[in-house]
Amino acid sequence: MFRSDKSREREAAQQAAQWFARLMAPQAGGSEQAAWQQWMELCPENRRAWTKVEAVHRCFADVPREVAMPTLQGMDGKRRQMLRLAVAGAAAVPLGMLAMQTPQAWRRWNAEFRTAVGEISPLPLRDGAVAVLDTDSAADVVYEEAAHRVLLRNGRVYIKTAPGLGNPLRPLIVQTAYGDVLALESEFVVRVGDGRGQVRVNQNEVRVVPRAGQDAEQRLTAGQWADFSASEVGPVREAESKFFAVWRSGSLVAVNMPLGHFVQRFRAYRPGMLLLDDSLAELPVSGTFPLARSDLALNALENSYPVEIRRLTRYVTWIVPRSEPPRQA
Repeated sequence: MFRSDKSREREAAQQAAQWFARLMAPQAGGSEQAAWQQWMELCPENRRAWTKVEAVHRCFADVPREVAMPTLQGMDGKRRQMLRLAVAGAAAVPLGMLAMQTPQAWRRWNAEFRTAVGEISPLPLRDGAVAVLDTDSAADVVYEEAAHRVLLRNGRVYIKTAPGLGNPLRPLIVQTAYGDVLALESEFVVRVGDGRGQVRVNQNEVRVVPRAGQDAEQRLTAGQWADFSASEVGPVREAESKFFAVWRSGSLVAVNMPLGHFVQRFRAYRPGMLLLDDSLAELPVSGTFPLARSDLALNALENSYPVEIRRLTRYVTWIVPRSEPPRQA
């Protein structure tokens, strides 16, 4: 029976997704590899479908195999099924369109732990370590015999490791697309975004190892911070630690902070657009503002300073100079 090209492509896409799931299974071995190779050589449609699957799989290319495989194989049935559907969908679209998709977005969607804009959430770790994911962040946690890893896909994470309690310490490694941050008994924050990573240390020290290797390694001690790329660690700078990572408690603390700086930091916790009149950029602001209740924080700002909060739509807010003195109660 004659089948159209589209029909053959759809069938090949479905088979490619099934092969992907079989090869990722913990019990996959040489027989599966040989059978997959035979399937690949059957027809051009199969090879094209697998090329598209590989384009999706490259989203995990920055994760070493010994980390990526436990992560993929540790998925429960529901998440594995979702991944198969995603791969099947990707295999069914033109390769040129697939190549335009952002790998970072795929990795973030597939992360085990995610926070929405305005959400701050604990990240479960073993051995007494404490971790908190900041707003709009994503991460995976992988436990190995020699070390524990936090795979930071997006955003920012606060970590405080615990003493060894008499046992040999396992280093905790925060792994990013640009390099790794290794710590024993430390308190620190790692952030990724804008094409680089950033580390701030509050207690003891950490080692920053860019993807380029240990030759570019840099140690940071308490009160220091630095940006890093895949090839190098930037200049090490001193940082004030009085309000270190206070965001993890759900508050933004400002002490004579220019309003322009306040708005820049606050935007990360509020969906939509938060605009500021240029004339207010240097207005000093002080106080403690709740990050999870952004409307309440903006109302407090309006009640304490000569500003007016104009909510143009649900997702567009503009902070402008107050046009008249506040009314007396």
